[in-house]
Amino acid sequence: SQPDTVVLRRDFPTEQGREYTGSASLRAEQATPITVRIRKNDPPYTIWGQRTIQVGPAWQTVSFLAAAGDSSSARFEFSLSDANI
Repeated sequence: SQPDTVVLRRDFPTEQGREYTGSASLRAEQATPITVRIRKNDPPYTIWGQRTIQVGPAWQTVSFLAAAGDSSSARFEFSLSDANI
């Protein structure tokens, strides 16, 4: 009933060995740690790329490369602790 994180995500298909760029412009009213990742949708839910940054009132862009380990469905997701909501 009480989630320990808030997750926003966008699903997309992947091809094994192909590189994907995850990039987003983020800001928050107060200092907030946000984790951005590319993750497989199926077990074992492998994370192919991840960055955690401290976001504040100024816009900042986080970007990273991730290589898909197999051809499947993955997600580009943002998560933050509910303690910051």
